[in-house]
Amino acid sequence: MIYLVYQNFSSLDPEDLLENENLWSAWEKQQCERLKVPKRRMKWVASRIVIKKLIKAVLPDQKNREMNQIEMHKEPSGSPYIVINHLRLKANVSISHSNGFVLAACSPEPLPLGVDVEKIEPRAGEFLEDFFTSDEISQVKKSKGKQDLLTTLFWSGKEALLKAVTSGLNQDTRRINLRCHRLNESSNGWNDLVVDYDGNLHPAPRLVWRQEDQMILTVCWAGNPSLPLIWVEKD
Repeated sequence: MIYLVYQNFSSLDPEDLLENENLWSAWEKQQCERLKVPKRRMKWVASRIVIKKLIKAVLPDQKNREMNQIEMHKEPSGSPYIVINHLRLKANVSISHSNGFVLAACSPEPLPLGVDVEKIEPRAGEFLEDFFTSDEISQVKKSKGKQDLLTTLFWSGKEALLKAVTSGLNQDTRRINLRCHRLNESSNGWNDLVVDYDGNLHPAPRLVWRQEDQMILTVCWAGNPSLPLIWVEKD
């Protein structure tokens, strides 16, 4: 199973939360002190609050864990992982934030996992040329008034998939070609994107998406394609 949290932190006051000694380890306080830009501090605080709550909610042996013992670290690639009392958890996590919203996922099993959240908004033609395949550009041009939606969807899908392969945007995004057969939501809110990818993610990844107001949410994982997505919390 893959567990998800989606929250709006646009009105968050990070300084109030940073004063709570029960939330942060000494190492986390040092890390946050290095962030001087308020927007970056807000993202840092929001993402870690969500991850701490998610770990406590979905891992039975961490249910009673103090939040200041749960730390989110990052690989050189930027991929997050969880450390508790200096030990790395096997569970995999992924996180994304955009325009005050945070989307986080946790798999108790160590499988490739990536999520992304993006606001639907116009993007210049140069953006498509730089990051999209010719097939994706053709789909966008034919999308009959939904160009902004499809452009955002493809971009978010690429981000989620590249997080799952732990490379982030260090790879050429045009190595991935996405196809969207329907822009209307399915009955459970999740829709599939068809993935053509020349990378080394085996078995083949599954990439799904949904729309929440003006935001696009995408989740990508490899392994059992039938794994259920379970909401722990959703604004």
